[in-house]
Amino acid sequence: MAYLPDWDGHLPYLLERTQRSQIDEVLNSYKYGFTNSDQNKASPQTLTLSVKYLFLGLIDWHQNHKVESIKELAFISAKFQRMYYLCRPDASLAYGTFRAFTALLSDNPEIIHWFAWHVIPCLTGPKGRPPHYLQPNKLQFHTFNCHLAMMKELDWLGERSEQALAGNVKYKAGKSYLHDFLFFKALAEGNKQLMEDNIHALLKGRVAYTRNNENGMTAQSKVISTWGFMLAKMAYLNGYELDIDSPWVPQEWLPVKPLESYPVDIDFVSDFDLFTPFKGESAYFKNAQDFSPIHPLKPQPNIREWVEDVVRAYP
Repeated sequence: MAYLPDWDGHLPYLLERTQRSQIDEVLNSYKYGFTNSDQNKASPQTLTLSVKYLFLGLIDWHQNHKVESIKELAFISAKFQRMYYLCRPDASLAYGTFRAFTALLSDNPEIIHWFAWHVIPCLTGPKGRPPHYLQPNKLQFHTFNCHLAMMKELDWLGERSEQALAGNVKYKAGKSYLHDFLFFKALAEGNKQLMEDNIHALLKGRVAYTRNNENGMTAQSKVISTWGFMLAKMAYLNGYELDIDSPWVPQEWLPVKPLESYPVDIDFVSDFDLFTPFKGESAYFKNAQDFSPIHPLKPQPNIREWVEDVVRAYP
């Protein structure tokens, strides 16, 4: 039997977790903590809110099939996710760039830029040893490649992909990660056919099941291929319009078409500046605040030089 999206089976799960009273309760709790108390203590609520707005987006897509609506809800979800990192800049260590799923879905250029440059969670590693983003057998190496693809740093992306492929890429999800690095290599080389082939390889059978159900993907795992969508979107960001023929990746989501505006009817979210520098301390880095992403209209650092300036504190 073919492995296909199960919207009918997954919809009750989504609806049960998006009751208005639930969302209002979490919103009120977070707003009080964010505006009157310790933002660090309040910030975990933003992850709950981020997921709930992703749920709302998926429900709206299934019921109404309006690209504009899911982009708006995805932007709110992504902004809550970004707010979480205000006081916890290195959170989500090693869990991959699925954190940028809703940012990419929103097509909002500023929030995509922010998540592209939020590389600090990748830079871990014991002092005196090569950091994890430079070790092909670590998940942070894969994650950092995703950041490079979103930044359009294709020369370094190609070098690193060759390095990973030469080492046979061993991760907990097994050989399926080979397709990611083959995709990255094809992206760096501009080989559209190989990009499509390796994305399609992630959308079938056991490979699709394994990759759809990685940590942090519960919201969409039964109906959307997180990695299939994200890799395809990275290709579109770099100017390659792929033909992805799969129910796991809505083709309508792939063209890069930002909305004219992204309305947010939650005052403290609307007022939050995406490029507010990090405020929190880090157990892993002595200078985490130096790695706050910079507004795209301002001069950007050289990524190769920038990441070398991190001062690791973890023993």
